[in-house]
Parts: sequence; structure tokens; C-alpha cells
Amino acid sequence: MNARDVNTRAQRGAASVEFALVALFVLVPMVLAVVDFGQMFNIRTVLSRATEVGALAAADGRDPTPLMRDAIARAGLSADRLGVSVTPGYATLPPGSSVTVDSTYDLAGLPILPWQAAIPSFSRLSAQATARRR
Repeated sequence: MNARDVNTRAQRGAASVEFALVALFVLVPMVLAVVDFGQMFNIRTVLSRATEVGALAAADGRDPTPLMRDAIARAGLSADRLGVSVTPGYATLPPGSSVTVDSTYDLAGLPILPWQAAIPSFSRLSAQATARRR
């Protein structure tokens, strides 16, 4: 073997180490971020739909919380993380008036990466829906 062959072999080894470092510190966090974003997007979509269902139920004079918890649970999420508030109260709603349902979903412990430490607003998702009583 001459010096040129040894140098080429050493460079190939260096390229493998560089790729491993780039993969470890750049590619893996990017993939995990995409997975986290997809999970949060799914939860946000489910929460929005559950809030719409809750607003329609409240406009009909029914308690929206059980319906919303059921919708969240059917999507495979924990209904215990759901928070619901109805304004004004659904039981005393006169015909023709609007009711607003606000919901929040606690994300603590769900994302893979520690987004809450860097961006506190990522600790919970929220949705709002309004419906009119007929």
C-alpha cells in the first residue's frame, strides 16, 4: 500500500463519522420534530371537531362535556386532559341567542421533544366554537 491508499481509506472513515454526527444532531431531531408536529396537528383537528360538536349540543340545551369527552376518547386521546367552558350557560339559553364553547387540551408529556421548555404556548392547545340556538 502506498500513502495515497492509506489517505483515501482514512478520508472514507472521516466521511462516515461526519455523516453519523450530522444524522445524530440534525436529521434525527428534524424527524422527531415532524412527528411531534403531526401529533399536535392531529390533536388540534380532533379538538376543533369536538368543540364544534359541543357547541351544537349546547345550542340544543344539552351538556356538551360528555359529547366532547366521547369524541376525544374515540380519537384515541385521553379525555382527562380536556377542559371545557360554555358561555353563557346552555340550560338557560333563549331561542335565537348564541352559545360559545371553549376547550383546551393539555399536551404535557405528549410531544417527543421538549417544546414546552422553549415555547410555553405549546403546553396546551385550544379551540373555540359558537352556535346559535334555534
